[in-house]
This record gives sequence, C-alpha cells and structure tokens, in this order.
Amino acid sequence: MRLHEFIEQDEWIRLQRIMYASAWEALNTYQKQRAAQYAPKPLATKLKPEATKKARTLAIKAKRPPQVAAPKPLPKPKPLPQPAAIGTPAYQPVKAPTPLPAGTKTVAARSQPKPPPQSAKLPPSMRELPSGQVAMIHAKTDPIVQKNMDKDRG
Repeated sequence: MRLHEFIEQDEWIRLQRIMYASAWEALNTYQKQRAAQYAPKPLATKLKPEATKKARTLAIKAKRPPQVAAPKPLPKPKPLPQPAAIGTPAYQPVKAPTPLPAGTKTVAARSQPKPPPQSAKLPPSMRELPSGQVAMIHAKTDPIVQKNMDKDRG
C-alpha cells in the first residue's frame, strides 16, 4: 500500500517538511561533532608538564638571534676584457656584391643546363608506360583476354 493513497496532499507536504528538517538537523549535529573531534588541541593538554617545559625552552631558543656571524657577501665578478675592434670603429662599410656586366649575364643564362623532363625525375616504376606495353600487361592479367587467347591457340 502506498502512502499517497491514504494521506492527503497537505499532510504529505507537512511530512516531507518534517523529514527534511530532521535530516538537516542530524547532518548539522554530525558535522559539529566531527569538527570538534578533529579540532587542534592545545599543546599543553597533549603533553606532560615536563615536556611542555622543554617545548617552551625550545621555542625561546628558536626565537633568539643566532650567535654566529652573518655570512659575508659573495665577491663581485671581474668584468672580462673585451677584444679590441679591428679597423676604425667609426666607419666599417658592409661590402655589397658588385653587379655583373650586361654581356656576362646573357652568357651565364645560356650556359645553365635545361632542367630534365618530369618523367626523368620519377623512378622507373612510376613512369608512364607506352600504350603497347600497357595492352600487353592487361592481356596477361585480364581473365577474359586469357580465355580468348586460349581459344585462339587451340
């Protein structure tokens, strides 16, 4: 049997609110208990009186300035001697390439070899075959052509 069959709508809403409020309250109390359980306790409650005295003396010793002298600063590095500049430092022109005379340009253009054709650049396995060789390859691999050749032979 279901609750909503015999409980009216307003009673059902009140029941939901009561369940929500009680779950909320239980969760809050649980969280407070866990927080109290894991809260840091003062050092004096954990240790015995002798240990607390030792802890205090150690803390006082840690706060005292050290008896050792302060460290000396590192020596500054000496600058490296720079090599003397060659020539006069005021004027050092950048040499530009001198242009060739007009007659030399045409001779140089004529003497350059023509690039090889595209088919010569490809490896032999990638080059195009002449049409007769392609037909022979197709005749050897095509089963229909094979049957016709067998019939012609005999």
